Amino acid sequence: MAHARRKFDEALENDQDRAGYVLTQMQKLYSIEQTGRGQSISLEELYALRQQQALPILESLKAWMLIRK
Repeated sequence: MAHARRKFDEALENDQDRAGYVLTQMQKLYSIEQTGRGQSISLEELYALRQQQALPILESLKAWMLIRK
């Protein structure tokens, strides 16, 4: 994600609204990861956390991007 995030950081100059939206969604994903790591949970619990919280964000982001091709 870090490589993709960099490209959206660069895109802020050209399209602040769309790049900003993606960066906001990525920040939510990073926050989920930090929460999981901060709680020292097992890999299985981290997987469940990602499925519950991150997957809907990723699916929404995918749909949003496909509409804006």
